[in-house]
Amino acid sequence: MGQPESRAHLYVTCLASKSQHPYSDATLYALDHWLKQEMGELKAAIALYITYYNFYRIHSSIRSTPAIEAGITKTVWTMKELLSNA
Repeated sequence: MGQPESRAHLYVTCLASKSQHPYSDATLYALDHWLKQEMGELKAAIALYITYYNFYRIHSSIRSTPAIEAGITKTVWTMKELLSNA
């Protein structure tokens, strides 16, 4: 028994055998739905990190946040502000 196949590998396998398997359309639909959901979560995580980096994290080289240096805000955001505005 080997390691379980990754979903990406299953996706490619389904694409390759689309004409051979009667349920391949349903499998592809499920995998496509899963990939879209994962991409949405990844985009949200990246947006949250960018907001954290620019509004919450004090950078040692400029001794403030990039948002303060750019004149977007006048204070360092609290975690509550970060999560409610992101």
